[in-house]
Amino acid sequence: MQDDIAELRRQLEEARHAREEERHAREEAEKRREEERHAREEAERRQEEAEKRREEERHAREEAEQRLQPTALFHLLDRCHEYLSQEIRVETDAALTTQGNSESGRDSSVQLTLPRVHSFPPTPS
Repeated sequence: MQDDIAELRRQLEEARHAREEERHAREEAEKRREEERHAREEAERRQEEAEKRREEERHAREEAEQRLQPTALFHLLDRCHEYLSQEIRVETDAALTTQGNSESGRDSSVQLTLPRVHSFPPTPS
């Protein structure tokens, strides 16, 4: 009888030990899964941050390029400068010059009023 009780206690202890090892193995597996999940989330976060940085850099680069592109006003001023910087020369051939007194504007037709504009074309944004 003592041998049977000792055998049962030994089996009980082995079963407890096996359950403990199994629980420990499950906890370790759960810990590994949690670490892997955390590592995936961290990698995704880093990837999203890198993508956000690339997008911000692209946006800043586009804005800088936009600022560097010549505007209509800049283009106009450049053309005016180019035109006005050309050498002024006196025409010596009388056939190619205007006739009469250039100081008097009495005989010239000059529009004194501007037509009223009722609608403007839409401006590009």
